[in-house]
Amino acid sequence: MKTKGGSEFVALAAKVDELSELCARLSRENAELREHVSRMSPASDPVPLRVAAGSPESGSIAAGAREQDEGPHDKLSRRKLGKALGAAAATAVGAAVVVDATARPAAAANGNAVTAGATTTAEAATTVKYDGTTNPGVIFLAHNTSFAASAAGYPAALGGWAAGGTVSNGIYGYTEVGTGYAIVGSNTSQSGRGTAVAGFSDSSSSNAYAILGTIQSINSGGFSAGVRGVNNGTGSLGTGVYGSHAGAGFGVYGTTDSGIGVYGQGSGTTGTGVTGQGSTGVSGFGGAIGVSAQGVSGVQANGSATGVSAIGGTTGLAATAPTAVNASGTGTAGVGVRSSGAGAGGRGGAFSGAAAQIHLSPGSLPTHPASGKRGDLYADDKGRLWFCKSGGNTAVWHQIA
Repeated sequence: MKTKGGSEFVALAAKVDELSELCARLSRENAELREHVSRMSPASDPVPLRVAAGSPESGSIAAGAREQDEGPHDKLSRRKLGKALGAAAATAVGAAVVVDATARPAAAANGNAVTAGATTTAEAATTVKYDGTTNPGVIFLAHNTSFAASAAGYPAALGGWAAGGTVSNGIYGYTEVGTGYAIVGSNTSQSGRGTAVAGFSDSSSSNAYAILGTIQSINSGGFSAGVRGVNNGTGSLGTGVYGSHAGAGFGVYGTTDSGIGVYGQGSGTTGTGVTGQGSTGVSGFGGAIGVSAQGVSGVQANGSATGVSAIGGTTGLAATAPTAVNASGTGTAGVGVRSSGAGAGGRGGAFSGAAAQIHLSPGSLPTHPASGKRGDLYADDKGRLWFCKSGGNTAVWHQIA
């Protein structure tokens, strides 16, 4: 059956239900009218005439008795009754004629039919239960398209499809309860991926989102979030928010006008605010500060090539902590910290401190090493400072202090 014919059939079925209720009401009114007619009859019954069966008088007497029974009151009442029944029948026929008219809201009672285009009120929950043996696609579907429920890519109990025009959103959830949720997704499965809410977007445009969360208030409270992920696991596995990218994009991307683009905080003495692993563990770009870190170890990064790579217009890496930056280079030629000044007057490092600008921890050798790399500085165990003028396995060192 086509969509238009199906909707007309549903409307007709709803009108038939209304007419059934109307007929039941008319039956009750008919009974009341009959009772009213009986009350309007003469108070005392006429005295019966006794005649012999088969006598010539029997016919005329019987006719007179009927005429006596049908007094003026009875004739008037029956005429009224006939008119009332005629009006009731006309009402029923008129109701059948207006099947295609706009449906009216059903009365506030359970058991009423749900009519398209009308508001149906009830005093108990309404359930649509599908007990078929084949996959219907979507059990209950609302849409403004030409697709059938069986064409759903994801079989579901409830579906909302929009194809633009006057309707642009598939499903809308709304609540005014502060502790409530506009839309709730729950997956109680103990196996599989167990995804509660999934969002998919086929758009190839910029700034496309599979899931979008927005705090509308311009006076948002502390730690309010457009999207929040919570993992109640107490072990070492699992994440609160997980982002990945199949190409060279960003797994997680954060921006801000004047605050912090991405903020990570680890609780306790062993918690880590932000951990980065990769060919570049953590990469920070900022007009003033590329990476800002605070903690027992301000930044701790392990990378197969570079632990921390930070580029900033003014400061590449800014960290405040008892140990601002703790970096170690792995391998025989590893470098703990590598920095460079890109500008013509740039400097690889600028250091300041109340006790000393730079501290070199004395080595274990009584003098300079045999080998070295030109430009190396070495402090021996006697406190002497050596500068490597020519590198190699037999390097040339010059004592400068």
